[in-house]
Amino acid sequence: MLNTSYSIFHIPYSTFSQKYPCTYSIVGCLRDLSPRYWLIACTILLAGHALVIHELVRVGDGKTHVYILDVDQGDSIFIVSPTGKQILVDGGPNLTALEHLGRLMPALDRSLDLVVLTHPDLDHLVAIPEVVERYRIGGIVLTGIAVSNPRYQRLLTEIEERHIPVLLADPRADIDLGDGVLLDTVWPEAGLLGRTVKAPNDTSVVMRLFTGSQSILLTGDIEKDAEEDILRSGVDIRSTILKVAHHGSKTSSSTGFLLAVNPDRAVISVGRDNSFGHPHPSVLERYRHFGIPVETTVEEGTIEIEMNPAGSPKTQSPNKAQKQNPNAQDSNYSHIWALGFVFWVFRMIYPSPSS
Repeated sequence: MLNTSYSIFHIPYSTFSQKYPCTYSIVGCLRDLSPRYWLIACTILLAGHALVIHELVRVGDGKTHVYILDVDQGDSIFIVSPTGKQILVDGGPNLTALEHLGRLMPALDRSLDLVVLTHPDLDHLVAIPEVVERYRIGGIVLTGIAVSNPRYQRLLTEIEERHIPVLLADPRADIDLGDGVLLDTVWPEAGLLGRTVKAPNDTSVVMRLFTGSQSILLTGDIEKDAEEDILRSGVDIRSTILKVAHHGSKTSSSTGFLLAVNPDRAVISVGRDNSFGHPHPSVLERYRHFGIPVETTVEEGTIEIEMNPAGSPKTQSPNKAQKQNPNAQDSNYSHIWALGFVFWVFRMIYPSPSS
């Protein structure tokens, strides 16, 4: 039995009960427990505390977080608003996006407020049907073009069976998240529902995400023709950050488009040693010519952009930080350290008979 005249920190119970009456009532219920049950109780409390802390850091923190996910040669972007609303833009060429969602979302959260499929090419589509199957989706944005792709048809079936609201991309209809974040739909033009198009890339959904005075332009895979159409429309596309179109292909990032966006920095989602030669050297040179720093997922891994309405956006790479500091541990293991600490304390108080 524990000595009930003292707490674990050797504070007399008379003093302890006067200073900490609420805590004393809890301790009073536990003080007659055997050491074994004390260990179980402490383990549950400490592990629960670590888990709560771990989950709290994942919910809204008053800032907007944009994650350019490292999914190899494709696009997938995860957005968390200041109040914790979650948006997935594209699903990449594989199922890696699901792993990222498992890491970035709260452990018990199985819902996304919005999914955006910029266009149904496989390098943006693959994980989306699985996401729709595994998560509750508040709504999904599509272009509405006709595509015979079996995976896209499977997505449409899932949407219908699960009664997910569909929003057709329309520059006349922006999406207000209600917490200071606005998704301004820039492209494509309305009226694509059921149409077969020759260049699906040029019908990609283009959105400008606003928070305060900061913005990021998400461009899908638009190419030069769509860029010129956007410029002719006269829409304001000035943005703090540019997600480079079509993985840095030489068919995108035209000079006039870059001048109109005028970003402080640019990010490219691209796979290492890809067969397309992305990003093209001439495109990278164009960005250098205009003094626009470029980061790529090949070099940085997943790129996190933290947008604080009261300040300037910050860009960081969790993957790169881990490489630079191999001793750094992911916060997912915090509860393991907590359990280890509890066990160590218990062994210090109750050493084994042989020691």
